[in-house]
Amino acid sequence: MRRLVLFLLIIGGILTAEAQDIRSRLDVLLSGDYAEVLLRDGVLRKTSYREDGTSLPLLPRIALAEDAKKFWSGDPAPFVSETLFLYKKSAAVPTGEDVPGISVILRSLSRLEGLEYYSNSRKTMRTLYKSSYAVESEENRTRIADPVSAPADGLSVVAIQEDLTFGEYAYRYDYRQTDDTAAFYSTNIDSLSYGFIRIIKPGNLRIALLVHDLGDYLLVYNLTRAEFLAIPGMEKKLNASFSSRADAVYGWFIDEYQQ
Repeated sequence: MRRLVLFLLIIGGILTAEAQDIRSRLDVLLSGDYAEVLLRDGVLRKTSYREDGTSLPLLPRIALAEDAKKFWSGDPAPFVSETLFLYKKSAAVPTGEDVPGISVILRSLSRLEGLEYYSNSRKTMRTLYKSSYAVESEENRTRIADPVSAPADGLSVVAIQEDLTFGEYAYRYDYRQTDDTAAFYSTNIDSLSYGFIRIIKPGNLRIALLVHDLGDYLLVYNLTRAEFLAIPGMEKKLNASFSSRADAVYGWFIDEYQQ
């Protein structure tokens, strides 16, 4: 019995030390009490519409974060949605060791085909990307293989994606990579339509996805900013849609990472 109690005390001490360690590291990266909430819930989300678009409270202090902040031109975006995820790895590795593999996942655009998300309006699962693939260029939209063998940092790729909400459109993906972070910054090349109404002009939907490797955890930050046609009720629909999409892409990324 004494051995069992001693064993439990040792295990409890180790777990407590691990929790304090990741908490202290997150406190360095995040503002306010976000570290505590993120450790408890695994996800944080902030959305604003026609508020102070320059404030990004969840933006972590990590490599490439400043690029994400600057990834919008002109007046502040009317719609801003931030989502922060924390994923605990099954086994710890040296910080940054997984970054090359993470970057390959982010460049595997064709593997997004068939991805599903939860539709809040229909209360059911729907296909997010009916098709998703890289092409030669904006002018020559011939399908090519995923750009997984090219150097990632500074790579720019044009992709065609078709979903059930906005139809088929072209995106530009710009990739960055550092020793501990992999990221993409995407913007729509074509206009996006909702039904027969063009609601988002070219360049007015911009998404940044940053994956920061902590060694034993992954910190994943999604920033979606958009300017869209002011139609009554549209902000609520798009807010729910973009939040569900962020969750779906994160789930897809983790599934790919675990393979």
